[in-house]
Amino acid sequence: EVDEAVKYLWEMTENQRSADFITYRTILDETCRQRGAEDAKHLLQELQEKGLLDGHTCRQLLHEVEGNIGNSHFRTQFRYLNL
Repeated sequence: EVDEAVKYLWEMTENQRSADFITYRTILDETCRQRGAEDAKHLLQELQEKGLLDGHTCRQLLHEVEGNIGNSHFRTQFRYLNL
């Protein structure tokens, strides 16, 4: 189901539709839970690189995901994103 959610997220982007914070958070949470922090990290980085998220929103998402999985190591993996 995570694959489908990410696919729809990119389709929304292609059609000039933007997702809301809750959508991004949910997809990142599930990516992290089902595939691990590394995949969630790549997705968050890709969202930022494509200009879909500003630095503030990235930091909020990072905080939310980190809190939900209870893993402070998650934040260290994102240090190169300039958050």
